Amino acid sequence: MNKSRPLVGLPTLTWLRAFEAAARTSSFSAAALELRLTPGAISYQIRALEAHLGFALFERLPRGVKLTPMGVAYLPPVSRDELFGDGRGVAAALDLGAQIDLFRHARLIVAAHGGALANMLFCPPGAAVLELSPACEFRAHFCQLAGKLDLMHAVLPCQTVANDFQTAMQVPAPRLVVTLDVLQTRLALMDAAA
Repeated sequence: MNKSRPLVGLPTLTWLRAFEAAARTSSFSAAALELRLTPGAISYQIRALEAHLGFALFERLPRGVKLTPMGVAYLPPVSRDELFGDGRGVAAALDLGAQIDLFRHARLIVAAHGGALANMLFCPPGAAVLELSPACEFRAHFCQLAGKLDLMHAVLPCQTVANDFQTAMQVPAPRLVVTLDVLQTRLALMDAAA
């Protein structure tokens, strides 16, 4: 696949749902059962997403599938557990060296305010970071750190379940899509200028 092809537009929600279910279950068949589709439909949607992104998300195995390193990197922004769960996400399953390597090559990070954003220390200059932050209380330390590391940083304020900094956030999907689109456009412009 062409790794240097710029992204044009955003992937469809159908592709993302298929990817997230297949990644979580490590199986196109299990994802198909969950989403009430055929395994062939899941495979088609994931191939379309991979073609859109320009890289493979899964390694196809005789029994099931396994995320590639790029698939592991792509999962957190589309994973419900990453946005609403305990915040550890897929990176927690990787050893420290693999986590550092993952972030050294990151161009765009989407993470809830918290420990996951500490990984931006390993990001290359010019990478984009979208912080999902509780609207009830803004804490600027990740914004300041991003500035010192020469990273593009944006904050998306999110309402919380109990209007408390420690409770689950309700991510406004339309604003998330627009913000991601703006960051991807800026990255593409930076790449074209380089």
